[in-house]
Amino acid sequence: MRPPSKTAPEGHRTARLVTVGGGTSSLPPAPDVAVLVVLTGPQLGERVRLVSRVEIGRDPSAGLRLRDPHVGPRHLAVEPTARLDRWRVIDLGAGATHLDGRALAPHTSREIATREEIRVGDTLLRVEVHGEVEQEFDRVVVERLHKDDLTGLYSRRKFEDELATRLEHDDEPLVLALLDVDGVKRVNDAHGHLAGAAVIAHVGRTIARTLGSRGLAARLGGDEIAILFALPLTEAIAITESLLDAVRFAPCVHEEYRHAVTVSAGIADRRGDAGLIMRAADSALLEAKRRGGDRVNVAQ
Repeated sequence: MRPPSKTAPEGHRTARLVTVGGGTSSLPPAPDVAVLVVLTGPQLGERVRLVSRVEIGRDPSAGLRLRDPHVGPRHLAVEPTARLDRWRVIDLGAGATHLDGRALAPHTSREIATREEIRVGDTLLRVEVHGEVEQEFDRVVVERLHKDDLTGLYSRRKFEDELATRLEHDDEPLVLALLDVDGVKRVNDAHGHLAGAAVIAHVGRTIARTLGSRGLAARLGGDEIAILFALPLTEAIAITESLLDAVRFAPCVHEEYRHAVTVSAGIADRRGDAGLIMRAADSALLEAKRRGGDRVNVAQ
């Protein structure tokens, strides 16, 4: 006679077994949670837990901020209902909202079920219910979206979101520093791209350690790093110079080689929009490189 199957009944979630003092103890599984997942648009991959009402739009204070130009500042809200498998979508009157292809009238609401699609502007959203495994996946995805794997600094996406937010608060000081590692191509050519990557990672760690909480540093790509300061220009310049000193006096050791590393920086204070301040800082950086590197140059 065959033994009974050990497969759990459909819909039943088994408890985890953990070792406690040499034995095993059963822990209840983490509860399922509703998650709002971004499927398309500039925020592709972002996800927010729906434990309470979440407002969605371009406004920096929105629970889910979308950098979609066709989305209003506060476009819609999604909130739980008394039923565990239903959520209420509320149009806030800032533009068209579609639920599974059907338009939602302005300032009205409708209940949706799991995996029904919400479209606003060029962005597609969906409510999903995630168990323990999916929740861990969510954590990893969000971390990868916001952090750079090589350096541990913030990602370009995080930097662009933060820059857009700070530009909207024009009553606060804002300084952008663009940093470029000098001579990475020479390292790549002489020792290979793994050595070049090690140099970039080393510079990122050195900057993070020296900068601390005085600014937000992100790797934009390649060997270019951006730092946002909510400080007066003179303070931002002094901190940037200290970062260059820290890199200069901390050679990168990779395998049997010891690489002396320097960094160039271009600095610009607040401009009218992201494009203007980026171009000003980039021009200042190019001038610093033209003058031999290992220096800070400030945009006029």
